[in-house]
Amino acid sequence: MRKAELLGVVTFSLVVALLVGYGTYYAERASEPNEEEIILELARNFLRSNPTFGFDGIEESIEVGPVISTTDEPPSIFRLSINFRTTHPGYGDRTDQILAEALTDHRIDITIGRIGISNQFLVQSAEIDGVWNELTQTGFPLALNELLGQEWILSSFLIGTQEVRIDATNNVTIMFGGDGSVSGSGGCNRYLGPYEATQENLMIGLLASTRITCPSGMEIEMLYFTALAERLSFRVTIDGLVLSSTESVSVLIFIRQ
Repeated sequence: MRKAELLGVVTFSLVVALLVGYGTYYAERASEPNEEEIILELARNFLRSNPTFGFDGIEESIEVGPVISTTDEPPSIFRLSINFRTTHPGYGDRTDQILAEALTDHRIDITIGRIGISNQFLVQSAEIDGVWNELTQTGFPLALNELLGQEWILSSFLIGTQEVRIDATNNVTIMFGGDGSVSGSGGCNRYLGPYEATQENLMIGLLASTRITCPSGMEIEMLYFTALAERLSFRVTIDGLVLSSTESVSVLIFIRQ
């Protein structure tokens, strides 16, 4: 390679680095900065190098949204979203957790800022599905009102690696009231009972239900009531509600009515 060509390669090289111990990610370009290219590369590398995607992320699923600048003058702030998929539900490093094998769609919203007037940029915030802080590896406090007053329809039911077939003609639903009561339909019978919720955990008490015998759906209903009787973790996402058993490997995924 001729000297001029070699200098060209060095000039247009992109450097992406992690300052270990400070949680600060930055990108720096030696040549005239192409801000959008830097931001996109930094965001992709941030996603890949952090625990949620690093644990079981699918590379081919990465879809990067447009870069939006919130100001035209330094210090500039940039925002973008990345859609991606993992092979298990949950966030962060889930090495010691019992997980169901279920393809799970996520969205990470990333804010990137310029460091002073330099050509360095750092990740200032990174939120996955609005409930997980990827920078600090902690969940956000979940306001209970996100759970309340909404009828949720069961769209997917997993027990281990097996998916329970749901009868589309008989909706399985759940609704949480502000008075500490939970109600809904098991697909055949209506049910009612008490519940207690903290930031992340949910405990549903003894349920009372009607005693109708339906021609179909009774087995699904029994499995559903059994899953609700276990200690659950929950999270409200942009698309719906996920209830995961902390005692077995049951996962209930609901969509909004």
